[in-house]
Amino acid sequence: MIGILLGLVAVATWETYDEASTIVGKEASSVAALYRDISTFEEPAKHELQKNIENYLHYVIDVAWPGHKKGVNLTGGTLILTEFLGTLSEYHAKSEEQKIFLAEVFAEYNRLIEARRIRLDAANAGGVPGVFWIVIISGSLITIIMTYFYHLSSLKTHIALTGFYTAALGLMIFLILTVDNPFRCATSVSSAPYADVLNDLKNLDPVQLKSNDSHT
Repeated sequence: MIGILLGLVAVATWETYDEASTIVGKEASSVAALYRDISTFEEPAKHELQKNIENYLHYVIDVAWPGHKKGVNLTGGTLILTEFLGTLSEYHAKSEEQKIFLAEVFAEYNRLIEARRIRLDAANAGGVPGVFWIVIISGSLITIIMTYFYHLSSLKTHIALTGFYTAALGLMIFLILTVDNPFRCATSVSSAPYADVLNDLKNLDPVQLKSNDSHT
């Protein structure tokens, strides 16, 4: 029975880890799409908004991610996005085409806010409940002790059987511990998607990209 429980918990924790990776990817994609949509705006709003996004990426990578690993809740990202919304609200579209882009920017901003909130909720999750660990550890010890009641003709075979079974349980527990909390565990979800977007910002703005090509 303890083996079945360990298997179910391992699958659940891995699914949680995989979902966290998906959440991070969605937020990074929303940031990239938002930056690209803003490239259609006129100055000086365009520069201010793009600078907000760049600051947000730096904050997530350099401040928020270390905070996630320590289990600390930080509010700097909220302030940056609120400043972004303030600047965006003051922007006035001058043509029907610009109104369409402005509506899309607002929609993408809302998607970013939603993805960020899901990430924060996932980062604050407590992982496998303590009662589960009590059952897992206690059940594993009881099961290992029970193997000594099996009658085998060879002592070496009995020791080997107990050793292999103990090793299998240990590996399952190690796997669960490794991915128990996607943002705090030893193999925590990486902030690489945000770094990739940050390094590729200039290529997301057609105007900047065209200007760079003209100088090469």
